[in-house]
Amino acid sequence: MLQLLFEDLNVNNGVSVCLLLVYVCYSCWISCFIFWDVEIIFVSLDRDEASFRDHFQGMSWLAVPFDAAGLLRQKLCARFAIERIPALIPLSASATSSSGLGCREDAVRLVGEYGVDAYPFSAQRRRELESMDDARREGGRLQELLGCEERDFVISADDINIPIADLTGKTVGLYFGAHWCPPCHVFTKQLKEVYNELKILRPGSFEVIFVSIDRSKGEFQASMSSMPWLAIPYSDATRKRLTRIFSVKGIPGLLILGLDGKALKTDGRTTISTYGAAAFPFTESRVSEVGEALKTVQL
Repeated sequence: MLQLLFEDLNVNNGVSVCLLLVYVCYSCWISCFIFWDVEIIFVSLDRDEASFRDHFQGMSWLAVPFDAAGLLRQKLCARFAIERIPALIPLSASATSSSGLGCREDAVRLVGEYGVDAYPFSAQRRRELESMDDARREGGRLQELLGCEERDFVISADDINIPIADLTGKTVGLYFGAHWCPPCHVFTKQLKEVYNELKILRPGSFEVIFVSIDRSKGEFQASMSSMPWLAIPYSDATRKRLTRIFSVKGIPGLLILGLDGKALKTDGRTTISTYGAAAFPFTESRVSEVGEALKTVQL
């Protein structure tokens, strides 16, 4: 089947093949891929050859020659029902029939969420990755949640490594924020007041881990310069993984991990902003208790 599609291309047998259909206005987001058993073939949807060449020069894989791609482009877009771009179509190296040719999994989304771990871009691989996310989120094991094989620590503002094991037995807040976000500046001040107050009232009972959504290391360092707590290193992929695992859609956000290492249902940001340190340890029952007490006082 691959030969029928690429009879004029010299593609080695025994490798997985991906068709990458991209329009010139899209960046080469997949350039981080390095696999021994994968080849990528760029099928250009550019309007002219100059645009194709400008686009292709930033790629490290193969491409269908622009002057030979017209009819093939049409056939491929029709065959795989391409309705939007970029589109990434994984093809099995062993595919011998149209029924086994292309994977229907949304490979673009899969790569965007999981990066290199998305390989081989299949629905089965998505299920495996989602199962791993579920295990990290629900397992209550801080090392698996906050660390990785190469790192068993978080860092302080002055770049000192603090063992993740030191967080055991504490209530932990995962603070998702960024220096470029004005509401984060406001919430950082509120959270800092609560953090410092609890250090005095309940020493060793509460810790905050900053999960940066900053766009550069410089912004990350600027964020940390005003924070007295710990952080996931900026260069670590765990930042993105935590955002995915906990479905973080906006910032600032504060997710509270209880003493068992599992996420509480409490809205950490609202709780801190509304009740401050009085709501510690930020469980639903404590937040409800403080809320009822405030209503009584107001009456």
